[in-house]
Amino acid sequence: NSVFTVVEVTDRHIGGPTPNQSHGAVMEYRLNSSYTGNFPGGDFGDFNNYENALVIYAWDGGTGTATLSSDATEYPMLWFQGGNLNNRIIQFPDADVTVNGRVNINGGIRLRVNNNSSKTLRFKNDVQIGSGCCGAGIFEFNGNSTANQTVIIEGDFDFNATNGGTFQLFNNSGANTHKLIVNGDIDVPASGTINFGDGSNSVVNLELQGLTSNAFTNTGSVNLHRIIMNKGKNQSNSFTFQDNFNLSGSTNGVNKAISI
Repeated sequence: NSVFTVVEVTDRHIGGPTPNQSHGAVMEYRLNSSYTGNFPGGDFGDFNNYENALVIYAWDGGTGTATLSSDATEYPMLWFQGGNLNNRIIQFPDADVTVNGRVNINGGIRLRVNNNSSKTLRFKNDVQIGSGCCGAGIFEFNGNSTANQTVIIEGDFDFNATNGGTFQLFNNSGANTHKLIVNGDIDVPASGTINFGDGSNSVVNLELQGLTSNAFTNTGSVNLHRIIMNKGKNQSNSFTFQDNFNLSGSTNGVNKAISI
C-alpha cells in the first residue's frame, strides 16, 4: 500500500503544471492509513534542495491518518492528491521539516501539523491552499497536541481563488498555543477560510515577520486570535490590514490581542 515511484523526469509534469510554476524531476509517493513510516534510503539532497523539483503525496485507498516518515525532513516543491476533504489525513512527523519550494495543499487532502513534541515546520517559499488544477485542501493544527507547534511561511500565503479551502485549528479540547509565522503577504479570497480559535482552550497566534512591507486582504472568512508584529527595528517595514476580520484575543490580559 506504500510505493515510492519516480513518475517522470521532465521540465513540466504531464497532466498540468503545478500552479504558477514549472518543475523538473517528480517523485510520487502513494500511501494510506496502513503506512508505517518506511522511507527509501539514498541521497536525496540535490533533489530536495532544488526548489523546482516536486514531491507528490497521493492517497491510495480507504480512509484514516497517515503520518509521514521522520526520515523525510526536507522536500523541494510539495503537493497532494486523492483526498476527500474529510477523513483522508496526512500528518507531518514528530520532526523539524523544511520545504524549499512552493507548496500547494490541494487534492482534497487534510494536511495536519505534527501533534507530538514541539517542532517547526518551515516553508521557505509560497504556500497556497487549493489549486486550480487539482481541488481544494485543508491545513490544520491539532488543538489537543502534546506540545505547541510552529509553522513558518517565509513567502506569501494565500488560497486558490477557484478551489481554496481552510486553514484551521481542529479538536480544540487542549490548552495549546501554536504559532504561525508569515513573512510575506496574506490573501484570503472568497474561497478561503481561516479559523484559529475563539479564545477558549487552544489557539493559534499569528506572528508577522520579514524585513519587507506586506499586506493582508480578505473577501473570505477569517477568525484570528492574536497578532504579533515582529518586523524588526526599521520603521519602513510594515504590515497593512486592508480588509476586516475577527479577532478573539483578550484586550485585558498580559498578552493582548495585538502586540507590536
